[in-house]
Amino acid sequence: MLAVRREKDAEAFTAFINGIETGAGVGGDAAEDVLGGLKVVIEQLSWRSNDAATKVLIHIADAPCHGQMYHDSNVGDSYPDGDLTINPSDLLDCLYKQHIQYYFGYIKKQATEKMIAVFNGILCKYSGESCYIKELDATNPESVEVLVFNSLEESITKTLSFSGHIPKGLVELDPHVPNWDDEVASEKGIITPSVRPTLTENEVILCLPSVLATVKRGTQPFAMGTCRYAYHGYIVDTNTHVVLKENKNDTRFKRYLENYHAHLTAVVYAMQFNREKPDTVEAIHFVSFSLLEIKGNSGWKHFSVEPYIEGEYVKFNNNAGYVAKSSKMNDTLQAFSHYTWQKSGKRFIVCDLQGVVTKSGALLTDPSIHSCTEELLRYGPTNLGAEGIETFFSHHKCSTVCIEMKLQPYS
Repeated sequence: MLAVRREKDAEAFTAFINGIETGAGVGGDAAEDVLGGLKVVIEQLSWRSNDAATKVLIHIADAPCHGQMYHDSNVGDSYPDGDLTINPSDLLDCLYKQHIQYYFGYIKKQATEKMIAVFNGILCKYSGESCYIKELDATNPESVEVLVFNSLEESITKTLSFSGHIPKGLVELDPHVPNWDDEVASEKGIITPSVRPTLTENEVILCLPSVLATVKRGTQPFAMGTCRYAYHGYIVDTNTHVVLKENKNDTRFKRYLENYHAHLTAVVYAMQFNREKPDTVEAIHFVSFSLLEIKGNSGWKHFSVEPYIEGEYVKFNNNAGYVAKSSKMNDTLQAFSHYTWQKSGKRFIVCDLQGVVTKSGALLTDPSIHSCTEELLRYGPTNLGAEGIETFFSHHKCSTVCIEMKLQPYS
């Protein structure tokens, strides 16, 4: 039984979802009528015909569709030949032609990964993308929340690209890693490498030695945030895959130095946090951070340089009050922001924490700093000052980590 509902009111939609009976145990097999569901979604819902409309399909499932080609032989399937009334190639071709962005959340990855691989193989013929369908772990509520935001942001860019109406300041994203030997020309640049920071009277001491380097950069960014574009990059001299980040608006070198200073300040406080935390609390690390200058025909171009991080990217909090609800290490990361406020003498707070969780803790990038002192202009345009600090603590609830580290309540 397929349930379809067109609903704009969030509470009404939630009530509708809660009222659906899943029919567990009915049919006697594990496989489900996924193709039938997709057919209803693609053909019967009123998708806008406008190419520039943002159209996102978020599909969450714990079982593959009928048909042996979509699952392993140990999966129970009363219809091993699949639904012979539906041609999956035609169905997915229709999805692509309508410019619907497809995101899949798995409950049991092993149960559905073969199905998604088959779907991606079909879609690749039309889109040229080997992974048109983006996947995530739907058992993690935080991942689903991040998926919704990221899918909408990416879809807006993609649909504008489909329509050929990419406004100034918005570029098409290209997720693939370039073939550095064949696709990208090298450029000469000056890199100011990251340094080992020290702390003297709560001030970071910066030392900026520079070296010449040969660099390659992807022609299009693979991701973007509020303030920066992120490009795949390659340092030829060290054979290193890196991320090159370019400011969207203010591209003056001064702005990159502000980012550099904020990053190193975060590094210092992470080092102190790791020394003072209980052994039961995970460690926090920030990636290395360098500055790159490349001389082009129209003058100097500036980038920040960071290692390319493998793994699932998580936004733990941001500089506008967002706090993740259920991510692994969430309590530790929120406590770290609280810690920086107390350790700095209530002068500033490190937030906008994002990165990946590793075996040794969290590996983070792109922090922001809110300062309520004369340092207001030091940390760049993401420094929201006292208002940003107030906003963080209005959403922060002290955890056992805060208590174990004897962090004082905000006042």
